Amino acid sequence: MSKIIKKNLIKKQEAIELMVIEPDLTYKEIAKRVGISRASLQTWRHDPGFIDAYYDRYMIKFGSKLPEVLDAMIREAKEGNVQAGRLVLEHSGKLIKRVAVRIDSPFEKFLNAIDGEVLDVESVDNLDKEIKEVGSSPMEIINSIPVKDNLPERNDFNNTPHVRIAEEKKAIKKVVNRSKYNTKKKKKKYNSMYLLRKRAIKVGLELLPPRKPTKTERAEWMSKLEELEGKKSEK
Repeated sequence: MSKIIKKNLIKKQEAIELMVIEPDLTYKEIAKRVGISRASLQTWRHDPGFIDAYYDRYMIKFGSKLPEVLDAMIREAKEGNVQAGRLVLEHSGKLIKRVAVRIDSPFEKFLNAIDGEVLDVESVDNLDKEIKEVGSSPMEIINSIPVKDNLPERNDFNNTPHVRIAEEKKAIKKVVNRSKYNTKKKKKKYNSMYLLRKRAIKVGLELLPPRKPTKTERAEWMSKLEELEGKKSEK
């Protein structure tokens, strides 16, 4: 393996590490810290091998956070959060979801409507048997699970789940709208550049270089374009 290829692989690994550890960094910031151009990083982001390596590294980090999440759920369950308790019991294999389908005849539906709910004695016996097999109540199971002392601080915002869901939906909508605006802005910019290229080709003016021109270069080029167009219109 040549030194250039090896150096390139090291820089890719550094970029992936920054993207995983500090996801809030922009492409420009990552490129600067790794020592590459922003265009190179964007090219890597479309490389299937780079994407797979990034995903594998992210899943390692993701897996390392799961015990903390479970500990936090146990704490919430002990505080009386029913959904957190259900998650803990399902994770520990103490709660198995069962779906019971019962089809009543028209006559049974009629009896139910008059006498109220019909209690299935056999189902009650099975439920008692299941509880005895477990040997402990749900809260006893939850309280028996050890929890780390150095958990993250509890977020009181979780006490109002409906408000949190509404706020998260607003945040997602804001990101989507910003993405649509940026796409529309880029499309407008590309259309403008395309029209300028057509104008330049029409009058035989050399196109701007592929790199981003300076303000002075662009102003001089635009002035030359308008001058050539003026001369052509006079003929």
